[in-house]
Amino acid sequence: MRIVVPREDAPAEKRVPIVPESVKRLVAKKIEVTVEAGAGDRAHMTDEEYKAAGAEIEVARTPTRSSASASRRPTRSARCAKARRSSRRSIRSSTTTS
Repeated sequence: MRIVVPREDAPAEKRVPIVPESVKRLVAKKIEVTVEAGAGDRAHMTDEEYKAAGAEIEVARTPTRSSASASRRPTRSARCAKARRSSRRSIRSSTTTS
């Protein structure tokens, strides 16, 4: 299994989805962890800390094959899908109450 941790795009987001201590535990269970360079910067965690914990550091965001991706926020496509479902419900409820 492989987990990929991207750097957050949201300017105000200071949290990181995984910390070096968690990387150690995952690597001990034979799970590969790839962290995008700078993913922990805003949370004051360096790439060197992640590397020392056993993570591979990915310099640029490129499409990689992974079993899972860790992110603090839902992906853009997930947020869009949720918005579409929500708008459909409000349309249905407005047509049934008229």
